[in-house]
Amino acid sequence: MKKITLFISITLILFTSCTHKADSAWWETLPGPAYQVLVYSFADSDGDGFGDLQGLISKLDYLNDGKQETDSDLGISMLWLSPIHPASSYHGYDVIDFTAVSSRLGTMEDFEQLIKECKTRGIHVILDIPFNHTSPEHSWFKAMIEAPESKYGSFYQRKKEGITYGSGGMGNFYKTKAKDGTTIEYFGAFWSGMPDLNCENPDVVKEFNKILSFWLKKGVSGFRFDAAKHIFDLNEMPSGTPVLQMNKDFWQALKMNAQKKYRDVFFIGEVLSEQMTEIVAYAPAFDSLFDFADASAMLSASSGSAAHTAFAKIVRNISQLTSIGNFTPSHLLTNHDQDRSMSILLGKEGLSLTDGIQTGDNETGRSLNLKETALTKAKLAASLYQTLPGIPFIYYGEEIGLTGIRYENDDISRRDALIWDKGSPWNTAWQPENKMPAGQNALTNSIAAQDKDAGSLLNHYRSLSSLRKYSQAVREGNFSRAEWQEFNTSELMSYFRSTGTDGQDGETVLVIHNTGMRTLELPIPPDYTLSLLWSTTEGLVKNREQKTIVLISPGESLIFEVR
Repeated sequence: MKKITLFISITLILFTSCTHKADSAWWETLPGPAYQVLVYSFADSDGDGFGDLQGLISKLDYLNDGKQETDSDLGISMLWLSPIHPASSYHGYDVIDFTAVSSRLGTMEDFEQLIKECKTRGIHVILDIPFNHTSPEHSWFKAMIEAPESKYGSFYQRKKEGITYGSGGMGNFYKTKAKDGTTIEYFGAFWSGMPDLNCENPDVVKEFNKILSFWLKKGVSGFRFDAAKHIFDLNEMPSGTPVLQMNKDFWQALKMNAQKKYRDVFFIGEVLSEQMTEIVAYAPAFDSLFDFADASAMLSASSGSAAHTAFAKIVRNISQLTSIGNFTPSHLLTNHDQDRSMSILLGKEGLSLTDGIQTGDNETGRSLNLKETALTKAKLAASLYQTLPGIPFIYYGEEIGLTGIRYENDDISRRDALIWDKGSPWNTAWQPENKMPAGQNALTNSIAAQDKDAGSLLNHYRSLSSLRKYSQAVREGNFSRAEWQEFNTSELMSYFRSTGTDGQDGETVLVIHNTGMRTLELPIPPDYTLSLLWSTTEGLVKNREQKTIVLISPGESLIFEVR
């Protein structure tokens, strides 16, 4: 009776059902995590120092070798390519042509080969599309400068006389000269080199629909939409304009149009906000949004900094996200616009933000201990965000502890080269030295070195992918906080993932993370059976013996099958 009562109490606090259904969208049942790659920093195939598509193709086995029986890859099931189009800047977010491939990255044939190779490995490719703005070198902007009264004159947000514009948003109006000598004032949410498109213009929206169709025909599975909340910005619209509703309507219409022809196209938006209310507001317009509200909380919880408070916030936010119909949350630690997670964790220990976690020649015992602590916390953070409901996104290099910060008012340091091996020709080398902290990642172990180290961060990420592939509950299960008294303390983050619903049996796992500084001995509630499925130190456990008590070390994560 006690076991039945406890099971009912767990079931009642399950937030939403994520169980597998025959008609589930592909992103709801991904066997592996997603991976964000900056092609220019990933792998260089031709020796020019700039990463390219052929480099990415050559290294696909590192991401997913397509063999179910192996565990030497990262098990990636979705690949997010940050912009690959011709652009004015290295990062690609100021696009010159939305239906072409940057010649620095390769050719359209290279892209088509990438899609083909990814499909053989079960990897879905999504493209990063910054529809909010273009480069001034885009043909539309050039046409506006050439003939301001042509149809392209209304392709961009231009300042109008007699209008009082709103405030509290981003950006400004900038002046430029048309060919006929008249002054054009256009809006740029980010800077003058990224003029904002006029997304109220039906002709602009038609072009967007054509662009999406172009890439869908090429075989992409979806899109990550940059700056989703700036399509209509407070600063570019007349005061009092309901920009939130306009933004939501815009994305909803774009998604509906794309899904008329391509039912399984995936729309994920970047709503860069730590306010859950703002993220939730955009949820109906997308299939997924990045959970920026919890990213910093996950790092804080993993580092032991107010872990109990941070975890309570995560639980609250997950309950909101998973209660939204036809929506899948996406979790991350950081991305290309943020200081890297390893830099943040090293900083919390008072260490260099950028050198790396490997042992240096003159390091003291205290420094070695602090680096070991930072590595433990990096593993803990990965274990946390990859065992929550939704899609875990790995920012390339995060799996080896790559560092990077905003430096000299630039993000280049955050986008440093992936390190394949010391001196490897695959390593990219495009980064200007004056935009990089001296010695950045000099003490970050390469992929080749971490391959050989069973306790490396890279092998921890691989282990988590093996867990996700094995356990449907981890991939798709419901989520609820463990209310067992001994498992619900200031040092522990404990929760259930379960595929059981509506009284039907399913797989249930108990996830426990120890954020404290001591080993804990936890009694298992009567009438319950726990068998260790996975641990930080062992990975997937082969011989799953029934446990009579739980011992969990500082910084360790354990996952048990519950019966």
